[in-house]
Amino acid sequence: MKFFWIGPGLNFIQRLEHEGHSVRWYRTEVTNRLYGTGIANNIVRRIQPERDEVVVICAPRMSNLGVALREKGYIVLGGDALIEALTDATYASVLFRSVEVAQHPHAIGGFFDGADWIPGSFYTTVDDERLLTGDLGPIVGPMGTTGFFYKNPRPRLAEDTLLRLTPILKGRGYVGPFAIKDGKPYSSPMQILFELARMDLGQFFYDLAHRQLKRLEVSYDFAVGIFLTIPPFPYDGAYERSPIKMPAELWEHFHCQEIDRDDEGQMIPAGSILGTMTATASTVSGARRLALAWAAAVQFPNLQYRIDVGACAQREIPRVLKETLDGNDHTERQHVSERVPADHVDPIHGGGHVRGGPDPVDGGQERSREGDLRDGDSEDPGLERRSSGGGVQRSDVGSIEQA
Repeated sequence: MKFFWIGPGLNFIQRLEHEGHSVRWYRTEVTNRLYGTGIANNIVRRIQPERDEVVVICAPRMSNLGVALREKGYIVLGGDALIEALTDATYASVLFRSVEVAQHPHAIGGFFDGADWIPGSFYTTVDDERLLTGDLGPIVGPMGTTGFFYKNPRPRLAEDTLLRLTPILKGRGYVGPFAIKDGKPYSSPMQILFELARMDLGQFFYDLAHRQLKRLEVSYDFAVGIFLTIPPFPYDGAYERSPIKMPAELWEHFHCQEIDRDDEGQMIPAGSILGTMTATASTVSGARRLALAWAAAVQFPNLQYRIDVGACAQREIPRVLKETLDGNDHTERQHVSERVPADHVDPIHGGGHVRGGPDPVDGGQERSREGDLRDGDSEDPGLERRSSGGGVQRSDVGSIEQA
């Protein structure tokens, strides 16, 4: 399959190419140049999409382009005038109040096919939006995200929020993901959700664009993503451009963002936001453990990330599921925060093991059958600091073995 990608999305482009699809990339946010097949390689001159390419628009403020391409008969995902209009908070508030959309502190989202919500596509994400561990510092966008899909085809939370927007989205012929948080439109980190997809990403985009996706095939595990940055993030300025090193098998779990290749083909930063390390497991604690262990294996000078990503989700997801209660959503996830055994095999070193003692993710506390935290449980303290070799320098990070 062929795709013409406009805007950011290196992580998705990499996955599409890995699946064997052809992708040409128009990088509006950096250089307004079109890249041919291959990451940042083979620059070509023309920017006109071909008729057999699915055009995916991820750049903001491009609804005019989306409309123009659709009028010419191109198959287009994104570049939707409705989504652009909803960036106006006043307009969004009036529109949502007109259909009595309920407010909820966590994002509820789903995928719309132009006429209705796609079965199996409803999801919730819980974001860690502040810069520092302990939920301290300024809000800088998700420094980590935990997400899952609902088995129930019509969770109650969706009935009070997304489903009330069905007539509006259908009237606009909207196609794509749509999420709400605190009664406002919200952009969920798609790389976390697609870790749970059990279908070819290219086939998903193709079927969605052609309005022929009958069901989203997903895992009902939990996904955790940890945002990896380097100084001077969250500020602009000069940054280190030495090679990013990690075990080869971890690259498939790492969603690149501001990444390039040097003359020797090694991955190097192209900005201070490297990307997101993701992991999935049947419990939130299990996914957190894997994501933290894999993040610790990344070697780069002064690597920055929060070590408590997912701690909020361990508390909040059971409550979210209780709120959606019509019997199904909650009971199927009653072990959401189940502890991983102390002798769980170390995912990096294979034969090694995570040392015994209190669980560094769960804090060694007992949990209710529903998986909610009991009184006295707390988030992981401290801020991760890294040496140039990638080893953990803190003694209270927990019992995950050092890289």
